[in-house]
Amino acid sequence: MPIVNHKIKSPVIIMLSIMALIGSLSIKPASAYSYAAAGKEPLIEASEAFYKAFNDDAYDDLQKIYLPFRKEIEYLDINHDEGLLLSFDDAVSEKDDKLIINALNRAVIADISRRLNAALINIENYQMAKILIIKSKQLYDIMAQSYGAEKRQTIYDNLDICLNAIGNPGIFGVGKKPVDATVYKSALDKILSIIAK
Repeated sequence: MPIVNHKIKSPVIIMLSIMALIGSLSIKPASAYSYAAAGKEPLIEASEAFYKAFNDDAYDDLQKIYLPFRKEIEYLDINHDEGLLLSFDDAVSEKDDKLIINALNRAVIADISRRLNAALINIENYQMAKILIIKSKQLYDIMAQSYGAEKRQTIYDNLDICLNAIGNPGIFGVGKKPVDATVYKSALDKILSIIAK
């Protein structure tokens, strides 16, 4: 009779699997999320497409680029920056690259603000807060060059402070770092005071 080798999972692997399952069930829904599907970043994708159109002198493509993510702008207009939708609509209709870039930057600022504030609300949820902060940095990359070197670096530094301030749950207590909402709020205020100007 052949010998069957039954592999037994180690207690560590079993415990990690249970923790991952519990973590996935405990994530609080953030009201600051828009309709955008998980993993997709409409503003980033649209900005890349717009800049490519500008470089290729393909101004007839602007409306086609705009329509798929107009819903994102509508969401930001309703919840975070009234008037943004009208500004974006007009900029695209006029095929004005400078106005479109201004509208893009305005949308990015609104989106960064909503994500970083959502991270503060969910600061006890490490994974959610971390994702929101990282996404904010990716959004900021779109418009970082529009700031002087000092302001640009200050924003990056404070995004790092936000990331450190959410702490780290560690694994079985190893590497655990406490949450510091006060430090996070201070860095958030600093970021918003600069990008809002």
